[in-house]
Amino acid sequence: MEKKEMEPKVSVIIPVYNVEKYLGPCLDSILGQTLNNIEVICVDDGSTDRSLDILREYEKRDARVKVLTQPNTNAGAARNKGIQQARGEYLSFLDSDDHFDPTMLEKCAARMDQDGSDVLVFGAKQHNMRTGIISDMPWSLRLDRCPQKSVFPPREVKDYLFNNFQNWPWNKLFRRSFVEQHHITYQEITRTNDMAFVCQALAQAGRISVLDEYLAYYRVETGSSLQQSNHRDPMAFTQAFVETKRRLEQVGLYHKFEKSFLNVMLSGTRTNLYNMKTVEAKERVIRWIQSEMDQEFHMFSKDRSYFYMPAHYDELKDLSQQGEVARQVAAPVKQPKVSVIMPSLNVGRFIRECIASVSKQTLEDIEVICVDAGSTDGTLELLEYAAQLDHRIQVVRSDKKSYGYQMNLGLDAARGEYIGIVETDDWIEPTMFETMYQAAKAQKADMVKCNYHWFTTGQGRQSLPFENLSRCQYGKVFCPRTDDHAIFTTTPAIWSGIYRKDMITSHGIRFHETPGASFQDTSFHFMVCTVAQRCYLLEDHLHHYRKDNDGSSVHSKGKVFCVSDEMHYYEQFLDKNPQYKKELYAFYLSLKYEKYRWNYERLTAENQWSFMELMHREFQEAHRQGQLDNREFTPEAWENLSRVVTNPIQQFKLTCKTYSTRPNLSQVFPAQVVVESRVEAPKVSVIIPMYNVEEYIAQTVDSVLGQTDKQVEVVCVNDGSVDATLDIVRDIAQRDGRVTLLHQINKGQSAARNVGIQQAKGAFIIFLDGDDMLEENTVATLYPQAVERELDVLYYDGKSIYDTPELEKAHPYYKTAYEYLAELPDVMTGRDLFCRMKDDRKYRASPCLGMYRKSYLLDKHLTFVEGIVHEDNLFSIQSLVQAQRVAHVTDQLLIRRVREGSTVTMKKTFMHIYGYLTCMTGMYEFIQSREYDQELQRHVSTEIRSLSRQTWNDYALVEDKGACRGKLTPAEDMMLNALMAGAGGGGGFAADEANLIRASWTYRIGSFFTFIPRKIRGGIRCYQENGKEYTINRVKEKFAHLFGR
Repeated sequence: MEKKEMEPKVSVIIPVYNVEKYLGPCLDSILGQTLNNIEVICVDDGSTDRSLDILREYEKRDARVKVLTQPNTNAGAARNKGIQQARGEYLSFLDSDDHFDPTMLEKCAARMDQDGSDVLVFGAKQHNMRTGIISDMPWSLRLDRCPQKSVFPPREVKDYLFNNFQNWPWNKLFRRSFVEQHHITYQEITRTNDMAFVCQALAQAGRISVLDEYLAYYRVETGSSLQQSNHRDPMAFTQAFVETKRRLEQVGLYHKFEKSFLNVMLSGTRTNLYNMKTVEAKERVIRWIQSEMDQEFHMFSKDRSYFYMPAHYDELKDLSQQGEVARQVAAPVKQPKVSVIMPSLNVGRFIRECIASVSKQTLEDIEVICVDAGSTDGTLELLEYAAQLDHRIQVVRSDKKSYGYQMNLGLDAARGEYIGIVETDDWIEPTMFETMYQAAKAQKADMVKCNYHWFTTGQGRQSLPFENLSRCQYGKVFCPRTDDHAIFTTTPAIWSGIYRKDMITSHGIRFHETPGASFQDTSFHFMVCTVAQRCYLLEDHLHHYRKDNDGSSVHSKGKVFCVSDEMHYYEQFLDKNPQYKKELYAFYLSLKYEKYRWNYERLTAENQWSFMELMHREFQEAHRQGQLDNREFTPEAWENLSRVVTNPIQQFKLTCKTYSTRPNLSQVFPAQVVVESRVEAPKVSVIIPMYNVEEYIAQTVDSVLGQTDKQVEVVCVNDGSVDATLDIVRDIAQRDGRVTLLHQINKGQSAARNVGIQQAKGAFIIFLDGDDMLEENTVATLYPQAVERELDVLYYDGKSIYDTPELEKAHPYYKTAYEYLAELPDVMTGRDLFCRMKDDRKYRASPCLGMYRKSYLLDKHLTFVEGIVHEDNLFSIQSLVQAQRVAHVTDQLLIRRVREGSTVTMKKTFMHIYGYLTCMTGMYEFIQSREYDQELQRHVSTEIRSLSRQTWNDYALVEDKGACRGKLTPAEDMMLNALMAGAGGGGGFAADEANLIRASWTYRIGSFFTFIPRKIRGGIRCYQENGKEYTINRVKEKFAHLFGR
């Protein structure tokens, strides 16, 4: 008996027409598949080049190749002929200029065998033949909108079925029996013949498999694609839509998948319209949109929210309502009265309305210069189409994506008496340029400006008049430079004016050519206002400015220095024109400050500090040169500018969006040495941070210089004091060579102490606040013991003095807060002393109660967290627990002053809350970095709990809680919410501590502090999906669970 030939696993069907250049690589990619059991059915569609000869050669060389021929019809007919001859279990389709990954057929067939699916979809790559670049096409397989499984029925993705997988057959594999059973065929038309086949197959499939790999290669820029000849049969794609709908209706599936289908039709119609190569073809498509599209598909009776791209829907709906396609062709103007410059980049959604409003101007003697920077969304094609209809329009192609460069190209091309500007996402009133030109001629004006409307189209069309010129004088000719500066302060809105071209040219005015579209109108506005001798303002609202274009530069919060670049460009202009600079510069600086303030406020949190630093640097220099005049500023602006100049960190603290974005203070504005001590090797350096303590500082410094042991150094760090503190200490330093004096802008106590550590010369360091004192025998008592016992830290006691009886009554705790009368060993580890102090309830978080070996601080990299208050809490634990040799003496050597305005008595603000949150997180991270120690962790955890209660208490006293929370990150805000939910319960502290130990508090507090960062990493998604209220409630639930509440 003759052996029966084995049936192929896959039949690959290739329609062929005049592709001799790519046909060989295409066939090689199939015949080189790792799956050998295939057949390749090539259907030549009447090729007139060598394509058929190439096919015959391959047919002779490989028995798997079968060649069929037909007169030139179309690819749909060729594919149907191939299906009729196919014997494979699965069908694969490939265009004759594309190619497959070598493993494609094997992987896909194996997967379909496993899943028992009717259709399998995989990803595709794009092969650009002009550049040679191969790149992924993520839109070929949208798994983000699919069920989280590899095989599913189409009903589970019904709203995105056709959008997720595209209507291409070559990134899919089809079960042949399924295709034959449902009589699925290709539509036999010239283009888009695959849509009906693919959509019907996807809709009727019992199971669809997805394979998350890019296995097909689609060639673009071949010079011969059907898309480039679409104008020959412009309506083919509409026939495909009609046929697809008919088939889906026939099998009762249209309404189930209507949403996906109409969204595909929306994008497909728009793409085809913009890619048509001739005016006639575009007109035919537009007429179909206007007359048949809604009638057949009821597209425009749907709400815009029904569509995934509402703006595209608005665009086609507007087009459908514009009536007949205009065919009037305006002639070019020999001598234009106004040259209208229109820069564009990917504004396809808006350009049609914009260009129509300009073409319909009642002033006909205009030229329209459209400067496009390489649009890829159909904008350029629409402009060229408009230029064919109106010969006053010329299209200039810009080789740079720079608004300034585009505008300068427009200026160079302009022939008009005046220059007008229209942004291509806006539109203008029909009388705009006639009204402005007549006013300019009547008043002999160099510049005429008007008001405008704000409008949006996102949630229904809305338009509101905006009187940008309200602070200026209407109907009167004036010189902005000498008569009235108000126009300088208006929004630049350069598109709401016309400008005499001779004025622009004679003064060398050019746009700033920075990359992108980033506020380049600012410097142009300032320059024309500077040079215009005759300015005239109209009260009319003639321009319509779009407020809901997300691509507008005003919405880009990442462009940090664009505004400052524009100001610098204008300053260069003033430097070239010193006569103008002399007249304007004092006023200009007030204008510059307002622009900088506006820019600072619009920036994202992470970019605000870098811009604040620039503001400080530039205005400090202006202050140094005596250029700032407070008469040009409002009182509030002058107060804020003064802080920018003298105390930028404080201004940032008051105005920033998120405080955690503050800079590393040790790296900005380094401290300056005012006086350096002459002592060579002091035993002890006493570091004193100073801020506005003129009333106390002399007594504080004298308490150190008056030590019985004279081998001391005083390191005074002036932290931006604005009173006489610096002068007082400078005088003391001139009298006593043991004083080092440093000065820095106000960074806070932590930064001042850290500077002092680096500057100190002593073997040991004592920290002393600027309003406290030391007993005269402090160094004589401590130093010998520290040296003899080889201590890292020697702790001592202190006593408090009160400035007023009222303070003593209000804060009785501090009377004995710094006493610890326990009998202790001569030397202990820091860990043991900490635990003992906690057991005795006498732990004190104060670095001013210890003398530290400097080498120990440096070896352990022990510094204070900068930019916070309550930093002592974290430093004290870290410096104590890590020490190997410590001791404690009961001598009361620190004299602590309790006064109004100190950290312990001042009004509670954001800084107190932020300081506690930072310290609690730092404590947990510190203890977790050490080897596990149950007792130590228990005590650190009680300290964290104590701080959480203090946070709760202080937050209750914060007056502006909204402003406080506003400076927190989402993670910090949720942490504060959790603390508020869990730290405010009642009960005595002793009972709470006992319960804490029994409930394994270390684990619970640790779990909470790791829970917050873990959840915040996924919390952004939680915010997006469920909202802030839900997310906060989840954190509260976690806190309650952890803390047993």
